[in-house]
Parts: sequence; structure tokens; C-alpha cells
Amino acid sequence: MRLSRKRYITVKKKFKGSHGELDRVNQHRSRLHRAEGYLKKYEKHHAVVEKIENNPFSKGKLLVSKSAKQEYEQAISTRENSQDSMKKEGVSGRKDLEKQFHTLGEMKARVPAFKDQIRSQEKGLGLLEGIMNGVEQAGRDMQLEQSLHQQQVKGKGKDKSRQPYQGMDRE
Repeated sequence: MRLSRKRYITVKKKFKGSHGELDRVNQHRSRLHRAEGYLKKYEKHHAVVEKIENNPFSKGKLLVSKSAKQEYEQAISTRENSQDSMKKEGVSGRKDLEKQFHTLGEMKARVPAFKDQIRSQEKGLGLLEGIMNGVEQAGRDMQLEQSLHQQQVKGKGKDKSRQPYQGMDRE
């Protein structure tokens, strides 16, 4: 019983570990998709800022037009916020994102193996649980049987000593 309990615990830990790997892959994927959105936003607004800063006409327009100045400041603000969000997601730029997507691809390639492991571990856990439940039930049945047997033995001894009182009959 002790051996199967240890085996059960070991298999259960592996089972949780495999599920953890799948969870990590999904978390990594969603994190990278968020970072990709932030990067696209960053690149879009960075292009606007670069266009304005590298064009003398656009730069001069900033001095005259309030709307142009607001657009420029909004682009800078959005670019900085997007960059901060990317950093929070653990991505520093386009090359870093591509590198992490490559790593994600390698992780995704292992997902079918994790799923197969999980399925086999589920079967193993079910089998072990069945065996352990059977052993526990057999133990309970044995205890019940022993208890009934002891009661019967005690009952036979008591039956002889506890004859109903016959007393004197009145007829």
C-alpha cells in the first residue's frame, strides 16, 4: 500500500508538471501577442515622430499649428507608453520579439508530447486510484468481517449465560 501511495504521488507530481508546461506555453504565447500589439503601436507612432523630426517643413509646422503640435506630442506619448508596455512584457524590440517567437515555436513543438504525457499519466492515475480504492475497500471489508466475527464469538458465549428467566410458572 505504501509503495503504491508513493508511486501515486510521484505520478501526480509529473502530471501537474506537464500541465504546468502547457500553462507556461499558453502564458508565453499570450504575452508575446500582447507585446506584438505594443510593438506595432510603437513602430507606428515612432514612424510619425521620425517623419516630423526629419522633415524641416513638418518641424516648422509644429511652431505654427496647435493641432500639428498636439499630434506630435500624442505620438511621442503613445510611443513611450507602448515602449513601456513592451518592456513590461519582456520585449525590447523587433529582433527580441522575433527571437522570443522562435523560442515559442520550439515550445509549441513539444506541446503534443506534453499532451500525450498527460493522457498517459491520467490513465496511470486512474489505474492507481482504482487499485488504492480497492485495497482500502478490502481493508474496510476485512475490518467489518473481523468485527462481525468477534461479535458472533462474544454472542455465543453470552447466549448460554443469558437464558431468559423461566422463573416459576403459574398454571
